Amino acid sequence: MDLGGRHYLLLPKLSPSQLKVIGEGLEARGFRVRKSRHLVARKGRDSLRILPSGYASSSMDLVDVIAPLVPSLLTTPKEPASLEFLSSLYFTIGQEVPVGVRLMPRMESGRLWDLLRRGRTCGLAPDEHKVASTLIEGSDSVLNATADFPFEGASTRVLGATRYYLGRLPSKDYAARLTRAGSVGHRNSFLPRSGLVTFRGCKIPSRVKLIEVFEDIGDWSGYCLQGAKG
Repeated sequence: MDLGGRHYLLLPKLSPSQLKVIGEGLEARGFRVRKSRHLVARKGRDSLRILPSGYASSSMDLVDVIAPLVPSLLTTPKEPASLEFLSSLYFTIGQEVPVGVRLMPRMESGRLWDLLRRGRTCGLAPDEHKVASTLIEGSDSVLNATADFPFEGASTRVLGATRYYLGRLPSKDYAARLTRAGSVGHRNSFLPRSGLVTFRGCKIPSRVKLIEVFEDIGDWSGYCLQGAKG
């Protein structure tokens, strides 16, 4: 994705061992790598940044640099983690009433949310889409949402050449139209810019349902549930 003059590439939720694989791979290609909360690599005038949350950004085209590292990423054993830890990578649940669920997508929030909407594209990765749509659909509520089609009670906001509608959608409609990277159609809903979705009730998916979700996100996570086969 090209946003605001920079290139972005979605990656799995990266475990420490996967970040190490990426760092070593970049060093082998002549990059100088610095590691802190995220990984920064430089080579001449080119630089790139890789976040453990699961994306890379750079002023240079990332595909030729990252694509050769993907096979090594996918063969790196997944790190076992608790359901609570895996959930914390995707969302947190407030204690107040009504309940606020803060989703934590890689790119679909803040400034990048603005750039994605201006470009009429989406940066929600498949694993995030699965988690978010499960939470939204299961809430059986009317939720704050953004969409590119009009609906009752919505206010409007123009970003780029597209008019967006901000308001509250029934959870079933919201989940059914929630788009993800590479699948933007004619009538799409998106997560709020803040990532905060307010539920009127507290109908969070059961532990069994969440286990089912996290067992089905495949290579989009460098972690697996404790006791599962990584």
